[in-house]
Amino acid sequence: EMGSPLLRIFISYRRLVLPDELVSAKLEAARIEQELAAGGGRRRVNIDPGILDYQKVVLASFKFQGQKIYLGSGVWADPTLYYRKGGWSVFEWTFPDFKAGLYDKTLLEIRRIYKRQRRSERSS
Repeated sequence: EMGSPLLRIFISYRRLVLPDELVSAKLEAARIEQELAAGGGRRRVNIDPGILDYQKVVLASFKFQGQKIYLGSGVWADPTLYYRKGGWSVFEWTFPDFKAGLYDKTLLEIRRIYKRQRRSERSS
């Protein structure tokens, strides 16, 4: 639908958000995708909001599969990675590029920042 080459970009926000904000983030992402779509409604970008915490990476999805957890408004939480013994581990359903570890360093750095933010929140 988007052609190649495909590029994946990660954006981590300074402000921590609660997991329940994943629904509104996915709905807003869909609106932006539609706004940027080519003629005939073909997507040129795919925005997959997600959350990361100490133990996991969860992406938002509009597609049901058995492992996904329904959040509301047609949005599902898709567990993608889990943290174990100092690194990211995969599930059988994890996307191939995540399985290959292509983003492990980036996600470990985001996790490190997240931990620092959480410690800062607790001390204030």
